[in-house]
Amino acid sequence: MAITAGLMLAACSSQKDNKETTADTQNENKQEAVENAPEENADADLGYNPELLKTGAPAPMFTLKDNNGKDLSLSDLKGKHVVIDFWGTWCPWCVKGIPEMKTSYEKYSDKLEILSVDCGDKEGDWKDAVKELEMTWKNVFDAKNEVAEQYEIQGFPTKIVLDPEGNILKVFVGESEEFYQYLDNILK
Repeated sequence: MAITAGLMLAACSSQKDNKETTADTQNENKQEAVENAPEENADADLGYNPELLKTGAPAPMFTLKDNNGKDLSLSDLKGKHVVIDFWGTWCPWCVKGIPEMKTSYEKYSDKLEILSVDCGDKEGDWKDAVKELEMTWKNVFDAKNEVAEQYEIQGFPTKIVLDPEGNILKVFVGESEEFYQYLDNILK
């Protein structure tokens, strides 16, 4: 229960357009909801659909345009572990995690591919952010949030770790040290 609350504290709501609610208020409300939720409903606030993103299940395939305007399919990345990173420039926790993502990518680039899926931005803002933040891994633009909807993403960032065959190993919602420790454990 504490882990779920911690993860939710470090996640942006998918309802980013609500200007009246700050990220801090959203995080407080999520923490309160998690703390007050009955134990039998502990999975209800995971930030994703655990039935869809089941451990061991193949990740749903998709193709989006990369920052060079070329089609990039998830299936193109088989053969390495993959992290699908659902993020947006509007999400402070997403941006805050990029330096540590860079470190992990540099450390494991021979065994790991990161596929950042931008959700909720204008294309120009996304492209500018990829350059400015020096995101040297694969980046694609989910212009209509179709892939985020396909994956039923409810919190940002959401990072989905896949094995080299494209099967789901683990899902992380929010920015947490646990994600980076997990990568260290599976990629050493």
